[in-house]
Amino acid sequence: MTLSRKQLFTLVATTLGGVRIGRVVDIELDTVAQNVVAYHVRPFWRVPTTSPLLLIKRSQVVRITETELIVEDALLPIREPVARKNADVLRAPVV
Repeated sequence: MTLSRKQLFTLVATTLGGVRIGRVVDIELDTVAQNVVAYHVRPFWRVPTTSPLLLIKRSQVVRITETELIVEDALLPIREPVARKNADVLRAPVV
């Protein structure tokens, strides 16, 4: 399958879990190998003129259809609570 520039920039970036994250607005090319290195995606949930673009590397792309760029789901680490000085004073005991 081949895509024109017009088709490429109308692709919706979607995770494997079905979450629509944005629309492809630009790409990065490796001119030596003539390969796509990354896709720039404008998130749907931000103001279009001021939002930073999401950078999706080629290795994160699962497949491309005529309407979607399907990417891996993001796994975010769970942060441990930050230990505070005098934490026992700030926290009430649980009864």
